[in-house]
Amino acid sequence: MKKNQPVVDIDQNKDSLISEWLAIKEMIGLPGMPGSAQGCHKMMVRMTRDNPEAKRKIPGTKAYEYHFSLLPRETLKVVFTQNHPGHAQECIGSNKLLNQWMDIFHSMSTKEQEQVVAYVFRHGFSSILNLVINNPQNDCRDEPCD
Repeated sequence: MKKNQPVVDIDQNKDSLISEWLAIKEMIGLPGMPGSAQGCHKMMVRMTRDNPEAKRKIPGTKAYEYHFSLLPRETLKVVFTQNHPGHAQECIGSNKLLNQWMDIFHSMSTKEQEQVVAYVFRHGFSSILNLVINNPQNDCRDEPCD
């Protein structure tokens, strides 16, 4: 898995409810996104560094558009709701634990994301579970924390 790998397979949603690709000008100021074109551009450059397939040139321009899976969850909710009111939950998914995990992952720095992914690939996910379960400071060992 590459760092900042899109949440969904880019070719998977051919018949999705929204356009899968957004230009920088469509992202500016949305929740979770920078308020300037330059800020959004910097963010997308960082997110696509190892995922060039998540970026494509807009024909006839110098500009690029970016796959929606790169966007933070809070931005996705707004984009989906604006384009298809009533379908946002269907598009984003209703798995609360998965949504929480994705929020945690997106809140990490790129370096932290890389370290977590590398650790899981080297040692397996069960090694992280063992760290959590066997940690005496973990007050959520016996039941989920809310």
